[in-house]
Amino acid sequence: MGIRASSLPPAFGRRCVRRLRVAATHLRSLPDHVCLDLLRRVTIRHRLILSFIALSLLPLTILGVLSYTASSRAIQEQTNMYSIQIVKQVAQNFQLQMSQVEAASEDFILSDRVQKALADYYQVAGDARPGARSELTRSLIEKYGSFDYVNQKYLLDVQFNMMDTQVFSRLREGVVRVAQTVAENGRPTWTSYQGFAGQSSIVLLRRIHGKRDNQPAGTLFIGLKASRFSSIFRNLLPGDETGLFVVDTVDGRVIIDGRTNGPVSGTTTADPGLLQQIAAQAPAAAGSAAIAFTANDGYAYRAAYAHIPNTSWYVVNAASLESLMAKPREMRNQVLMMGLICFICALIFSAAISRSISTPLDSLVSIMQQTEAGNYRMRLPAMGADEVTVLAGKFNAMARRVHEQNERLEDRVAERTRDLAQATRALEVLSMTDGLTNIANRRCFDQVLVAEINRAIRSSEPLTLMMLDVDLFKNYNDLYGHQAGDECLRAIAALLQSRSRRASDLAARYGGEEFAFICADTGRTTAYELAQSICLAVTALALPHAHSPFGCVTVSIGIVTLIPASGSEPKGLIEQADGAMYVAKNSGRNRVCEAASSVDV
Repeated sequence: MGIRASSLPPAFGRRCVRRLRVAATHLRSLPDHVCLDLLRRVTIRHRLILSFIALSLLPLTILGVLSYTASSRAIQEQTNMYSIQIVKQVAQNFQLQMSQVEAASEDFILSDRVQKALADYYQVAGDARPGARSELTRSLIEKYGSFDYVNQKYLLDVQFNMMDTQVFSRLREGVVRVAQTVAENGRPTWTSYQGFAGQSSIVLLRRIHGKRDNQPAGTLFIGLKASRFSSIFRNLLPGDETGLFVVDTVDGRVIIDGRTNGPVSGTTTADPGLLQQIAAQAPAAAGSAAIAFTANDGYAYRAAYAHIPNTSWYVVNAASLESLMAKPREMRNQVLMMGLICFICALIFSAAISRSISTPLDSLVSIMQQTEAGNYRMRLPAMGADEVTVLAGKFNAMARRVHEQNERLEDRVAERTRDLAQATRALEVLSMTDGLTNIANRRCFDQVLVAEINRAIRSSEPLTLMMLDVDLFKNYNDLYGHQAGDECLRAIAALLQSRSRRASDLAARYGGEEFAFICADTGRTTAYELAQSICLAVTALALPHAHSPFGCVTVSIGIVTLIPASGSEPKGLIEQADGAMYVAKNSGRNRVCEAASSVDV
């Protein structure tokens, strides 16, 4: 099977001509006496052996050309098999991840807390509805609020009214429109959601039924980031020329791009030719197969797909035929190039021998000059077994020893520098952390409070400060001992740390048994609810306290919420929150009190 000249790339021909010109120039430049100088070092027998070795490479070139077609076909078949295994594995892992999310959602909607709140929500009198709505919202936040891969989390009643009243109308309309597609057969429904701000989510919809009467009680809406499924695609892409993605065959929209492990634009759709082939072959291929199609750009593609059960989604691994054939063509061109180079080498073999002596000597002189200037990294390649090679080896050994000594000295300096930097960073962390509770200390609190006050002044946003004091802590220490007191403080500190909703929130030990909590951009109502939840959570720890009227360890919390005015000082904010805290203690302890200066923002 011949190869047409037009099938070779133009650059290939230009390189060949350029090499022939260089070889001819070298041959013309050889002096008349060079043959004697070159050949007297090599016997005729060895010269003939080397010539036959060069000529024996020509059949290798011919064999490479003849095997081009067979290797191309084999590469396509192996690529199809490998791609099918990839998409099957991705589909199975995708289904496993979906099952984990479904199981977690089922545990949530069947929990006694959610079921009771839903029952209160639908009471005939309706008096318990606001409290039930708040309880459902808190349950949803506590369940899914700590997961960074959750974009949206909503509960809707049977009329698809959102129970979170703080959601604005434009967002509510989009969520309700998606939620109305939930299946009525009791199975979870998976779909995609494109928010009005361009935020893409993979959505789990689930009907909620009462455990007692099995009647519909609402719909759960959980929007997940594509990063939730990022581990599925990791280390699965066979090459840069392929595209691995998940497509919805209902509207052709690409849901997840496996190359970036992230969502794509809501307007990105798969090629119509690919969708037609999947629709035509999916029923007969048991959910996975390899297909060929021509895209809108006119190029031919090979693809493998696998169906994700209980959805209209397919995992697709597609690559252009041009990219698949690039490596066989490259191999063919390399074989041809190798044959041509061997032919040229046979012509210029004598010239290469003459240069085998002068070149290493010139290189050795040049390297010695650079070494004299202080560059000990240069080495002369040790080739052959003549005197020049021995001399080069000795020089390389000497330069290597000098270079190694310099490197050891530099490494020692770098190591000492790293140790000093690590020690400095460790001291900085220790200076900002309370040694007993492992949360922020008073110094860190003071710095963060100043920064948050200044930020709130610039943005005109509310700032909330809470001061918490453990009730009757001295009596607790006297009764149970200081070690038990330390454990009590650590437990409360861990609880406060867990309630930090955002990176800007800060829980700190203010001093002794007193703690502080900074909440940026937090309104009065939200701050009060958070303080109440902390108060209840401390009681729920059930740390026994025989000298307390409540029988367990409790805290009194004072809060102040306001928009700081220009020139506000941290001292004034602390005094207001501290005063509210002492009002709470004087009012019976285990309660939350607001400062009189708090504003409703």
